[in-house]
Amino acid sequence: MIVVVGSVNIDLVVQVPRLPKVGETLLGSDYALHHGGKGGNQATAAARAGAQVRLVAKAGIDAFADKLIDGLAAEGIDVHAVQRVAQPSGVAFINVLPGGDNSIIVAPGANADLGADDLEVEWFEGASVVMMQLEVPLEVVLEAARLGKEAGAITVLNLSPAVRLDAEQLKHFDVLLVNESEAAVQLGNDDVEAETAVRELATQVPMAVLTVGERGAYWAGDGRHGHVPARQAQVTDTTGAGDAFAGAFAARLSDGISLEEAVRFGVIAGGLATERSGAQASMPELEEIEAALNTQD
Repeated sequence: MIVVVGSVNIDLVVQVPRLPKVGETLLGSDYALHHGGKGGNQATAAARAGAQVRLVAKAGIDAFADKLIDGLAAEGIDVHAVQRVAQPSGVAFINVLPGGDNSIIVAPGANADLGADDLEVEWFEGASVVMMQLEVPLEVVLEAARLGKEAGAITVLNLSPAVRLDAEQLKHFDVLLVNESEAAVQLGNDDVEAETAVRELATQVPMAVLTVGERGAYWAGDGRHGHVPARQAQVTDTTGAGDAFAGAFAARLSDGISLEEAVRFGVIAGGLATERSGAQASMPELEEIEAALNTQD
């Protein structure tokens, strides 16, 4: 069982030729509505990668929330720990540039209402992995990590959106998962080569993973480190690619395989997700990941 503690959002996505300047109005494409939020995305990615998943989150009492929760339940995710509150559901406004890169603004809504006191011990019982991100309050993430460790789970923090955590805050995390900009925030240095950065991060937590987009990912832990290259992809939209990596990585980690092999599985999933539009909609199925992995091998 993977327990994901995080956000659920509706994503409003528009294709734009470039980002607007200050004060400028820019015409884009018709918008598309997708299910998103890092918690929901990573839960979906893990479920499609073959894991049993429970999601802990908060949503509003609006029509967006109905769509979000019904969509997650349809993926086979246990949504009994998704609470409803009288606030707007979270919304992400996503601009997708030519070539697939994106910029995102998140209005947290009900996600910001999730509190440490909302977490129930029984939600973490039987968990092999607890996966967290930072689109919900930090106090919730720290409490979830503590409960996960008490349950005997591997605790994974995707440090996104990035904040710099101290040693006391990091002590309950087994794995720190970052991209290059997030690594720079945690290390307080944006001029560190990726392999060096991941090894430095692994001095702060037992294991660290640094994703580097089309170059794959670096990993370090237990005195070892390495690099997993990415497969070539026909990129359509990078939205959700990091979450696809995270969810698939957690799914494999819950099977008890090595950090390196879990990273390899995640890299394949992340690459596949870039080849289609949307966040949760782009998460690949287990059969797709395994087929691509076998082809690469």
